Amino acid sequence: MGNKEEMKMTYSGIVVSNGKKKISVVFEAGDATAEGAIPDCKITKSTGFEADEIVMLEKYLQMNQMEIVKKAKEISGFRSFMEV
Repeated sequence: MGNKEEMKMTYSGIVVSNGKKKISVVFEAGDATAEGAIPDCKITKSTGFEADEIVMLEKYLQMNQMEIVKKAKEISGFRSFMEV
């Protein structure tokens, strides 16, 4: 990934997968993408990111987990409202 690329992060609402709640998170910068999840705070799939960048993304997930969860709850609440 080039240093001048703008980093974009998107995330899901809270979903249940295999009986566990999780939030899917995607990072994008140019052609590079990385997919991870909270609460694991691990990148599970990536293309175009170097190993040290993946470590930094995982640390970002750990450090910002509470804020991401808070925002994901808002998405989940809005989704429930739309289904009514």
